[in-house]
Amino acid sequence: MTPVLKGVKALIVEDNLTNQIVAREMLAYLGAQTVIVGDGIEALDALAAETFDLLIIDIEMPRLTGTELIRRLRVPNGRHADTAMVALTAYVMQENCQAIEQAGADGIIAKPLVSIERFGEVLSAVLERRRQLRAAAAPEQAWTAQTANGVDTTPTAVVDERALVSLAEIAGDVGVATLISSALTELETAVAELLTAIETGDLDRTRFVSHSLAGMAGSVGAVGLERQARAINDDPEAALIDARRHGSMLRTLLSRTLSALAQTRARFAGETPWAPAV
Repeated sequence: MTPVLKGVKALIVEDNLTNQIVAREMLAYLGAQTVIVGDGIEALDALAAETFDLLIIDIEMPRLTGTELIRRLRVPNGRHADTAMVALTAYVMQENCQAIEQAGADGIIAKPLVSIERFGEVLSAVLERRRQLRAAAAPEQAWTAQTANGVDTTPTAVVDERALVSLAEIAGDVGVATLISSALTELETAVAELLTAIETGDLDRTRFVSHSLAGMAGSVGAVGLERQARAINDDPEAALIDARRHGSMLRTLLSRTLSALAQTRARFAGETPWAPAV
């Protein structure tokens, strides 16, 4: 298997020795360098001394739970606010996953860890989404203000095809085309759910769906829609207060994103000549 995490520095936060060993060996096989700590308090100490590319955090731990650790680290503008974080848990019921996602986890992996392929896929996807977010925040992909006379703000780029090109190296062009086909429907459904939540004033649903939408959009390089979903997730109360503007922005972004992804899917499917974004 390709060492998909080559050069990645990961912190494993896990109180069970067996799980520590399994996670460490899997990460080593995938090419990552690892540091292991036994709970959330030790993790805070390690993070104060070092910088990591990826945090793999057990949820059920003494002293400081994984959910609380993630919530603390996701403080806006904090040192580790944009670090990739993946939660490990044996409890994958909807309410548990929702609490973990709301805390700020980029992904959730069920325990026990049995599939190194699946482990690598999830971690690679999470790291790639974080890379996209940083790229989207860079000057060359900054937002263009179009607010004169009440015109909504929209991004200069809605899809970053580089993420899909990288994914094609693993899944192949046909696999990526299939992924995009599925995403076209799922993104439309998720945006519809988020619009309903915002327009009906449902704060909890707005927070939950916006987090899910951000992750879904990021997985296919839909950086514009992901950025807007992240902004709503960071301050859902503001989205409810200004529901009309946020709704208009989401509809505009969705339309542009679906159009761009459809064209990208066609190229991966060989329906038009392939020309990757530079």
